[in-house]
Amino acid sequence: MRRSTQGHDKAHPDIAVSFYCLGDVYYEQENYEEAAKLYKQGLEKDRTVYGRNSIHSEIAVSLCNLAKVY
Repeated sequence: MRRSTQGHDKAHPDIAVSFYCLGDVYYEQENYEEAAKLYKQGLEKDRTVYGRNSIHSEIAVSLCNLAKVY
């Protein structure tokens, strides 16, 4: 739904949050491969929004999510 309202290819922080929430569901189900995919998609959205080399708290959270999967 967020992709529909924000634009399918548009980077928006709310879309990144959706990826993280879905990733958390898969993480709790111990489906770490799918969780990692979703966390990576959220990270890419955040990097697009805040800048690839930006130091931003949302990017830090993204990296922490990936770390817990690995």
